[in-house]
Amino acid sequence: MEDASPSKHTGEHRESDQGLEACIRHLEQQVAEKESLAADATQKLERIEKLLAKMGVTVEDLEKGFIEVKLMGDRIVSDVAMRYPKEQRRIIAALQGKQGGEIEEIAKRFNMPLSEIEALYADFVGALGAEFKDRARRGITSEQLVIQGYLPLEP
Repeated sequence: MEDASPSKHTGEHRESDQGLEACIRHLEQQVAEKESLAADATQKLERIEKLLAKMGVTVEDLEKGFIEVKLMGDRIVSDVAMRYPKEQRRIIAALQGKQGGEIEEIAKRFNMPLSEIEALYADFVGALGAEFKDRARRGITSEQLVIQGYLPLEP
């Protein structure tokens, strides 16, 4: 005949049940997170498909290699330059693709010490570097930007 009184095993069962419940909550949370990520990915894909459709392109065109995608370096450079005051943007624009003595001429034209022009250049290139950090992993290099004339050569 079994003893109806609580035994020492009842406490072990409660602990086991609590551990199981915690595990279930954790799994439910993981499922919810994955569903949220999947929904985000679906929304992004839909936005990409709409943008491509405006250009007359499909995802399949990209997959089959019919379309080549390039970063619009000049737009990215312009976006970064827009973070600077108007006068500095004019200097940045004048610096594009310049080197050596040409930079000294720009300093004279804007009536600024060469050291300030070089500091602005360094700051601008640093800001571009931060902007292109993620993009660089996907293929574009600073050398390509220099070659394309989007970045000035080192002074």
